[in-house]
Amino acid sequence: MNDPARIPQAIFDAVSPLLEPEWVELIVDYSVDETQSDMAASYSVQKGGHLEEVAILLPQVVDGLFRDLRGSLPDRATQAFSTCRYRVTRSGSFEAEYSYDKVDWDSLLARSGWNFPDIATKRTQ
Repeated sequence: MNDPARIPQAIFDAVSPLLEPEWVELIVDYSVDETQSDMAASYSVQKGGHLEEVAILLPQVVDGLFRDLRGSLPDRATQAFSTCRYRVTRSGSFEAEYSYDKVDWDSLLARSGWNFPDIATKRTQ
């Protein structure tokens, strides 16, 4: 995919079949260097009057889309991003935050994988 403006929608299209109908917000954390990558994702969902957080495993196609995004952003000539936090809400707002620091792969092993600290109920899909 050559148009970086279309990649965020393609990422959502690849992930959306995994979301429950009552989903509220999706967060994907993506880390990458030249030899490896890591993806962690969860979303919040409205259930029985309260919010729950659901961790999901992403399809491999999402890794390819993030790599396409990394390779096609305008600032690619200077430095490619090493991490991206992709956030989209049911209302349609979208945000991507990029970091250019070297990935600390050991710290990724220790992270919890949960993105919504204020939500008490956690589960996996």
